[in-house]
Amino acid sequence: MSKKSKLANLRYNDGDLDQFLTGYFQALCFTASCDDEDGDALWPARGEWTRCWDADELVLTLQWSDIERLVMDARRFLEEVESDPELWQVVKDDLERAGRDFHYTRCGHGCGFWDGYWPTAIEERLTRLAHRFRELSLFGRAGRKRTYLM
Repeated sequence: MSKKSKLANLRYNDGDLDQFLTGYFQALCFTASCDDEDGDALWPARGEWTRCWDADELVLTLQWSDIERLVMDARRFLEEVESDPELWQVVKDDLERAGRDFHYTRCGHGCGFWDGYWPTAIEERLTRLAHRFRELSLFGRAGRKRTYLM
């Protein structure tokens, strides 16, 4: 499958899911671990992170099974949120942020749904919901065509 068709197939013609996935993949890239060609760690704080990947490049380096897993988790989370009118009323207005916060919260990164952006009653419920999903991490090496989701 070509790079172009792999990216095109990632769009689901579901605006809500697409917005959520945009934020989700941004957060996944931001929290990823990446090594340079020699196996030495690259650090976002030193501006080295951009040598690893961005959200579009991430899609190209993941296996389809990993992409499907990420999308399935996003869908399940959004379905839970949509089934609760009170949650959906708040989340639907900032789905990209919700995607980022979903990743940060599920993986315990010290920020996410409970960092003060969302109303308190909502953030507690979103945090509990995100914690139902297993933690995951992304690892890669600059210049390689494979990224590992664990």
